[in-house]
Amino acid sequence: MLWLYINGENKQSDLMKFLQFLLLLLPVASLAQDSVQYVVSNAGSDFQSASTQVSWTIGEVATETLVSSNYIVSQGFHQGNLLVDRIDEDVPLDFSIRVYPNPVQDILHVETEDIDMEYRIIDVDSRVRISGTIISELQQIDLTVLPAGTYFLQVEKHKTHKIIKY
Repeated sequence: MLWLYINGENKQSDLMKFLQFLLLLLPVASLAQDSVQYVVSNAGSDFQSASTQVSWTIGEVATETLVSSNYIVSQGFHQGNLLVDRIDEDVPLDFSIRVYPNPVQDILHVETEDIDMEYRIIDVDSRVRISGTIISELQQIDLTVLPAGTYFLQVEKHKTHKIIKY
């Protein structure tokens, strides 16, 4: 046991109170430190200047693209466990498409003025489940072979729609 004598008096209780106080402050002091965020990925890099810090990875979900006269920057998440529920397209396409009903039970209707376009039905694990060619202005796609779930209809690798099958 540690004994402290000052001016001939036993100061053990004061020392214990001081040590308890230090032990109570230790967790609070560790929270006051700056936390630095790092990106852990298998591809990408980062850049830092006096006024800018940018990190990027390949294959991550982008949520917004910002454009100026000199730069194009897409921002998003550095997590891989996200589900995309819609895709906004910045590139104007030269065709329009209407997809219904959604949610769908058996037959999905794809209405467009353009024909001879490739389509794919993709599941949430990025597997192509059904593919084909739009051969009429009102194409019907039979989804009875698919179990209930979330799918994506991709037309010409550009136009994507989220489809719910029940």
